Amino acid sequence: MPLMSWGDFVFDWRTTIAPNELSREQGWRHASQSRVGDRPAHQYTGQDEETITLPGQLYPELGADINSLDTLREVADTGAPQVLIDGNGRVWGWYVLEKLTEKRASMLSDGTPLEIDFSLTLKRVDDQP
Repeated sequence: MPLMSWGDFVFDWRTTIAPNELSREQGWRHASQSRVGDRPAHQYTGQDEETITLPGQLYPELGADINSLDTLREVADTGAPQVLIDGNGRVWGWYVLEKLTEKRASMLSDGTPLEIDFSLTLKRVDDQP
């Protein structure tokens, strides 16, 4: 069973990549208005941006596809939001890939890494294709 999917990209530790944690950040906006002799008044103006961060490791020697991160870059280059669904079938919403970081370590003499640390930052968007 896959861990989750973002559009057509499936996160699966056996075939592609699998994050080892999920961190979600969401905010809410409150506009403030200064008042004479009192604290500022605040008014709720709606939800702020929501991001999900998915860090993990990729081990090519254990069969993980070293090109998986390039596949994610190609999807991100389209600019199109993709639906994020976890392995339990929960639909998280529509997200774009805002940032992808990659660190290659334990390099072999031909430049092949034995370990790749990565982190994806997905930003939720309400614009559905």
